[in-house]
Amino acid sequence: MTIRFCFVGLALVVLILDASAQSPTTVKKNNGQLLKGSIQGAIIQGESSAVKTDASAGYGGLYYIAKGEQIESIDEEGVHYRPGTRLRYVSIGQKQPIDDLEVIKMAVNLDNNFMAMFDYSNKHNMASVKSDFMDMKTPSKLRLIGEYRNDGNSGAIIPALQINTATGTIAVPIADIVKFKVDPAR
Repeated sequence: MTIRFCFVGLALVVLILDASAQSPTTVKKNNGQLLKGSIQGAIIQGESSAVKTDASAGYGGLYYIAKGEQIESIDEEGVHYRPGTRLRYVSIGQKQPIDDLEVIKMAVNLDNNFMAMFDYSNKHNMASVKSDFMDMKTPSKLRLIGEYRNDGNSGAIIPALQINTATGTIAVPIADIVKFKVDPAR
């Protein structure tokens, strides 16, 4: 009786551990190939453009920053985030064109537990920045920029995703990942 109880207890522990295991991320390439594995770095999506109103002109941008493990899949519908993902976003407006790397470096250094809203005027003549978190329930079709990597002194946005698969680590260029469908309403 005692031995049976131990086996049943061990089986329950194994089932509980297996149920909590995260499924691999799936990335679809242009040629239809599906890669399954884990993405290591911080994935960057974003867009920026010139903005002009009657009163002023400048540049606006929106960026999403996600840890690789927060991504469930990437396909024609966009980047699908795992349920419960709280995604960091950065919204920025400034007079000069926006440097993706500069914005991302600033955002990854923010405390992950709070929202930030501030102005800075170093070389940007009063740029306005807002950074916060949001729950992602639908796929994001913002342009996939790449993976942010920081070597301690400086960072870089690499235009590729590093995916650890069952057969090894593969660097997949962003250009080789399937393009997102365009919404007809846009």
